[in-house]
Amino acid sequence: MIDKIHRRRPNEKNHRYELHVDAVMERILGLEEKLSPEKRFDYWFEHISHEDTEYVERAFKVMATGGKAVQLEYQWNHPSIG
Repeated sequence: MIDKIHRRRPNEKNHRYELHVDAVMERILGLEEKLSPEKRFDYWFEHISHEDTEYVERAFKVMATGGKAVQLEYQWNHPSIG
């Protein structure tokens, strides 16, 4: 779900992405340290199940080009509980 708590923002200048979260989402992600929005995005994306990464990327392209929110269901591998 993309909302004010969990959102991905493209940074066209250096072709990076950012993930902004609140404290609840930090716990859900299993973050043990504070990360920059760019590193947090990388952390999140690296834990998406390999089978779902292409699906997630396609959905974000639809959102970016159409300017509309998308809802996703995908497998995410939690770093400590799987």
